[in-house]
Amino acid sequence: MNVKETFDYFQNHQIVAIRADKGDQNTVAQIEALLVELGNPTKAIPFYALYPGNGGPPQVIDGLITAQQVINQFESFGDATSSGAEQIAKANK
Repeated sequence: MNVKETFDYFQNHQIVAIRADKGDQNTVAQIEALLVELGNPTKAIPFYALYPGNGGPPQVIDGLITAQQVINQFESFGDATSSGAEQIAKANK
């Protein structure tokens, strides 16, 4: 995920990447609540939530992913990625 291909794609499409760090004890409860809210009741990581720029619901992916999977998902949003408000949240240790 953290490779040149996704970095370049995010830069070119004004996508913001946000990482939730479960190693920070001050935020663990909030992160785990968000994981459950996003459909991950076991709070397993890695877990990704990709948000379209039009405010639509996130698409979630759990487990290991490739840069191409992330790019393909954003491409599937179509015009929803043109606003520059895209976010990807990653819960990781």
